[in-house]
Amino acid sequence: MNSLDTYFRLSDTAGSNSDDFNSLIALFDPNGTIEPASGSSFTGREEITNFFHEFFEKNVKLRHVWITTKQEDGYQTMWAVAALGKDGHVFSLEGNDYAKLNKDGLISHLKVVIKSN
Repeated sequence: MNSLDTYFRLSDTAGSNSDDFNSLIALFDPNGTIEPASGSSFTGREEITNFFHEFFEKNVKLRHVWITTKQEDGYQTMWAVAALGKDGHVFSLEGNDYAKLNKDGLISHLKVVIKSN
């Protein structure tokens, strides 16, 4: 299992388990970047930590299914998620994540693309 698979596994529990939250953050290179589907960009552990605190504040329960494949320049994960928002609404999304790992296997760059219907 690579860091990207661990990332998806922890994404389902990190919002309600502080050890899993810390493990999720530790998957990122200290200078790594995440680009959520909103078009924003967060670089470094502090910004990534803040991003995930806000993310899990809005999304209180998640269940992912995914398949990760090695690509020429990194990894691609096709995923779907069912979620419960803080306001009580249930929703689902699907998309792709594109990741690059550093030499230690930590996520150095992660881009989230939500599939449009």
